[in-house]
Amino acid sequence: MEIKIKVTYETGNSFGIQIETHIIDELSWENMLVVKENLNRIVDHYKADKGDALYLKSDRGEEVHVNVLWAKGYFESLERVEAVLDLPAIDVGW
Repeated sequence: MEIKIKVTYETGNSFGIQIETHIIDELSWENMLVVKENLNRIVDHYKADKGDALYLKSDRGEEVHVNVLWAKGYFESLERVEAVLDLPAIDVGW
């Protein structure tokens, strides 16, 4: 069972704001403790306004740079960070 991290954030400009969702594709995890640590890293990264220098921990303990689309700006705000199961689609036919 693989786990991915999904980030929901607001972005926009002076004409309007929209909600965006991004699944971090660079990594997936099996260890829920590492996922929990990474969820906290994302929230801390946003609160500290560190731009795009985000490193998440892999299941093997390596630090991996991931793309940050929710960098804090005038119109950006972090809405939700969650772990999601990356399961294959189930095709049911009859």
